[in-house]
Amino acid sequence: MPADATFDTKQEFKRLAEGGLDHNQADAIVEHSKEILRGVATREDLQRAEERLSARIDSSAKATIIRLGGLMFALAVALGVIERLFPPPG
Repeated sequence: MPADATFDTKQEFKRLAEGGLDHNQADAIVEHSKEILRGVATREDLQRAEERLSARIDSSAKATIIRLGGLMFALAVALGVIERLFPPPG
């Protein structure tokens, strides 16, 4: 839910008008505030993004572990082949 959905424009307009601003000024400030808040993330937006990133990190970590295991296996096989082809002297 975007942050501008929680911005009460009528209440803000009333507060600004009661604070001494004329209606045109109060309206301009309220409209400007709505524009600014349109791109602001809410706490829920951030929590969803954190959950998605956490899932991607977990997935990447598992893939990295699998790749490293495969690399270690390939290295062990390569060392075994090298040792058979070129046995140590003695």
